[in-house]
Amino acid sequence: MLRCFVAIPFPTEIKKHFKSIYKFLSQNKNLKIVSLENLHITLKFLGNIQESMVNKIDSILSSINYTSFNISFKNPGVFLNRGKPKVFFINIFSDSLKNITLLIDNKLEMLGFKKDDRDFRPHLTLARVKGFIDKSFTQTFLDYKIEEISFKVVNFVLYKSDLRPEGPIYTELRSYKLY
Repeated sequence: MLRCFVAIPFPTEIKKHFKSIYKFLSQNKNLKIVSLENLHITLKFLGNIQESMVNKIDSILSSINYTSFNISFKNPGVFLNRGKPKVFFINIFSDSLKNITLLIDNKLEMLGFKKDDRDFRPHLTLARVKGFIDKSFTQTFLDYKIEEISFKVVNFVLYKSDLRPEGPIYTELRSYKLY
């Protein structure tokens, strides 16, 4: 079994813009920080799949013709669970991102993957909560000023994820060019 997802890789030259917010988040020992090298924008989580499914998924994803597009990052945000912070992230702005996500979701439904029943909220996960987070820390994060950053999305990727105690290892299985 392979644990897989479809995502947009994060350009190396853009990662440097997040170093100061990473420094702030790393002060809190109750957060599991996403490593800079693992930054990506998830389009569809596939879960555990049979290795034999990779070629079928590849065939479906290869059939997608979509133009490249720009995305912008702006405000920090927090997903809550029962009123408590669960995920710290940066909001992403792009109608094209929502559209390609819906297209991928619809295409993969043909292979039996369940459509996501939640509204897609584009974001870049920076950290997951693993303990108590003080309200003032959360508010400071939400008030954090981030320069507006954007980049052109030129491809998306089918990744394999190997979960390890020190953090996940992502391996690119296939890449799909946008035109």
